[in-house]
Amino acid sequence: MCRWSYAHVSLLGMRKQGFVWLSLCFGLVCGLFCPALRAQITVTVPASGGTPAMNWYMGLGGTWRFQPGDSPEVNGRFLWASQEYNDSGWAKMELRSSSRVIDPVYGGGGYIRGWSALGYPKLAGYAWYRVQIHLKHADSNLWIKMPDHVDDGYQVFANGKLIGSFGKFTSRGVAIYRSRPMDFELPAPDAGGNIELAIRFYLSPLSAVDAGTHSTGGMHELPVIGSHGTTALLIKQETQERILDQTLVASVSFLMMLAAVGFFCFWIYDRSERTYLWLMFALFSEATVEFILLAGLFSFWLTQDEANAPALVVPSVAMFFWLLFWEDWFGIWDKRLSRWVRWTGLASVLLAVGSAIVMVRLDASYRGGYSAAEVSLRWAQMNVCVSFALGALVLVTLFQAYFKDRVGALMAMVPIVLTVVGFYGTNLRTWWKIHTNHFFASGLNLRLGDVAGFLLVIVLAVLVGRRFLDTRIEEQLRKQTIEQDLEQARALQQQVLVPEPIESGSFAVKTAYYAARTVGGDFFQAVPRPDGSLVVVVGDVSGKGMAAAMLVAVLVGAARTKIEETSDPVEILKMLNERLLGRASDHFATCVVAHLRPGGVMVIANAGHLQPYRNGVEMELQGSLPLGLVVGVEYEAVSVQLEADDYLTFMTDGVVEAQNASGELLGFERVEALAGLEPESIAKAAMEFGHEDDITVVCVRVRAGAVLQAAERRVGEAT
Repeated sequence: MCRWSYAHVSLLGMRKQGFVWLSLCFGLVCGLFCPALRAQITVTVPASGGTPAMNWYMGLGGTWRFQPGDSPEVNGRFLWASQEYNDSGWAKMELRSSSRVIDPVYGGGGYIRGWSALGYPKLAGYAWYRVQIHLKHADSNLWIKMPDHVDDGYQVFANGKLIGSFGKFTSRGVAIYRSRPMDFELPAPDAGGNIELAIRFYLSPLSAVDAGTHSTGGMHELPVIGSHGTTALLIKQETQERILDQTLVASVSFLMMLAAVGFFCFWIYDRSERTYLWLMFALFSEATVEFILLAGLFSFWLTQDEANAPALVVPSVAMFFWLLFWEDWFGIWDKRLSRWVRWTGLASVLLAVGSAIVMVRLDASYRGGYSAAEVSLRWAQMNVCVSFALGALVLVTLFQAYFKDRVGALMAMVPIVLTVVGFYGTNLRTWWKIHTNHFFASGLNLRLGDVAGFLLVIVLAVLVGRRFLDTRIEEQLRKQTIEQDLEQARALQQQVLVPEPIESGSFAVKTAYYAARTVGGDFFQAVPRPDGSLVVVVGDVSGKGMAAAMLVAVLVGAARTKIEETSDPVEILKMLNERLLGRASDHFATCVVAHLRPGGVMVIANAGHLQPYRNGVEMELQGSLPLGLVVGVEYEAVSVQLEADDYLTFMTDGVVEAQNASGELLGFERVEALAGLEPESIAKAAMEFGHEDDITVVCVRVRAGAVLQAAERRVGEAT
């Protein structure tokens, strides 16, 4: 029988006319010599008046006739579909179902092995089933429900007429879909109560070489005849079972998609962290292909090739992104080796895409013969080898990560190994007959890929949460260390900047200082001299934070050192300018220096700073460039005779530029109204208005007695 079938398949390459005559002669001989060998199934319909009972149905199990290849056409009709054609010369095909045999793809009992396991292991393309149904007690209103699981498309003929099909059969080829149950109305039986049933099947080369169950081709369940209500109810039941079967797939895919969106948000939050971007692509690619397969399973939007094409490529694409993710996550490869690994992975993806395109095109252009199926098998093997190489690279990456992060690598190893096995489970069955991909429990289809995906999402959540907590702890410790350092710097700055209130016979000095941050960029000094005079230095370094505070320390130290040598404001400003040049980078500083003598004479020089206030009125003094901008700046000093009880107010721009919520500045007019108040009052008024800069206020009151004594001395010297 097998020798004849292969010879018949080889005849598909003969010219159509010779094949038609040969088939006609063969059919005539069979009709003359073998009339009694036609397969027949007798069906007794429990009904009266020719109408079947509402809940009655019967599986068409028994001996069928089977013929590989395709029927010749006579006058546009298939010869093998005609009621008169004698199929007694065809091979016998026993279609028996058993509840103990579970469908390895869709689950459920009653599985029937396909023709590849029944003597035709290399048959792809067309093949025909025929059987004669002999009806008792019924003459109409019967429907036939075709199996839920078939390979791949079919056309159903009853008494020579096409009554229905699954797939689109055209002269250019066959467009097939993921199998699902269909029912068609049977015609009335002939006078003898017979219906000649012929089914033309088409098996794609990809399905033939896949041989995931070693049993492809034809029907994997018995066709059922019964009333229309019964067949419709059976279809509804099988559809519900299919939904239950795919519940886990859909749930895991949805979980992966949510995780992908979450990790994409992480990447948006921190664009420098590419790890989450690779993770998003890996999860998204796996979830997307599952949704595509589900769409092909429950709709006719996508043909089987269109739905399966992503499944041929996604394992390689997903593994490539998993490779990028784990490499970045553990940071185990050096730069040169990392580049080699990534280019190798990318080349593997391109090879997998190319092989998938070739397989799909071969499948779409298939015209018969097993050679094309063999070519598809070779490309499929290349596709799997390339994808498996990527999986091996991922496992090697995790093995290397074990020496860096033992806990994280061990957690990731289990779901990744299951993912690799799940990706290539079909191919393991094809090549080594290892059944690994499907397990069934309470109607649920437990695929290793779905179980691995669920575990992987959990492991990723744990790893990301673990790293997040570790990072937060490290950041908290770092923040505490910085805060401690800043607090120490603030305390030191307070000790250096803020002098004790000065009360002498000549002057009374009060200050207020508030930094916008922990440390500030304002600086001021009020240094009494041995001769009873007072040197006041008030300034502001551009910028904020630690950089400005470092420059403040430099300027304060330099000012105090220079004041020990001289009290001349011009000399002090020159020295501060030289000290700041070359050290300030993009920073500069404004500064005002005043030397107040006990007799009431004040010598003052200004380097770009706010003018001081005398008794609440802004003084008009000569200004100059700020410190740290130009070498050799000349500063001019002005001498002012102060009166008894004069009140001098020095401040930084943090007071004038205090800004409220609506963006309005405190301004010079309001500041001039405040200038006669105590330093704390001025500072609090500015802060309540709304400040974002450091605030410094230094107030000096000239004692009346000191001025009178100086005046008396001058009068005495004149007389």
